[in-house]
Amino acid sequence: RKFVYRHFFDNGRADLSFDSLQEAKNRLLHLTQVQYRCQPSYRIVEATGPEHAKKFHCEVSVRGKVCGRGVGLNKKEAEKQAARQALHNLSEIELTDKDR
Repeated sequence: RKFVYRHFFDNGRADLSFDSLQEAKNRLLHLTQVQYRCQPSYRIVEATGPEHAKKFHCEVSVRGKVCGRGVGLNKKEAEKQAARQALHNLSEIELTDKDR
């Protein structure tokens, strides 16, 4: 737990100032492996718009629970956005659990 807080949180809040969104996926993978001993699961749930300008909607789950959603012009971008939201949501859950 100390390792996770030292490397992922600043004053109890998740550090979401990423160099790139890919870092969000890497951080989420690392966090879930350390904290939950599992890997996040990404799923494209919807693709909207015309063929030349589709928007992909992705959900990321940890232990079967959806913890982030993202939208992007390609599947990878949607996954990255979902990972970023999941990191934020997981930090909120962790803070709530810590206060109990």
